[in-house]
Amino acid sequence: MREYGVERDLAVYNQLLNIFPKEVFRPRNIIQRIFVHYPRQQECGIAVLEQMENHGVMPNKETEFLLIQIFGRKSYPMLKLVRLKLWFPRFMNVNPFPVPRD
Repeated sequence: MREYGVERDLAVYNQLLNIFPKEVFRPRNIIQRIFVHYPRQQECGIAVLEQMENHGVMPNKETEFLLIQIFGRKSYPMLKLVRLKLWFPRFMNVNPFPVPRD
């Protein structure tokens, strides 16, 4: 992503999440919910969200809607999104001497 200069573009991250099939990775019963259902796919979704976090990209409603469609409300990627939405606005103006982005 750095090669093409799109590491700070929210639309690219949403398109990456849109690649996942919808309604497939959602747990259907309580046993699937207790054990991590499709762990590799959830780790991949978390990796996309971590890359968003590292580059300072704030997720929007479309990102949340995509994660609900793909993994469901009670999944680890959704938990990561809720944490991002909680802490990003709090740390936005923490530096009194902000450094401009490239």
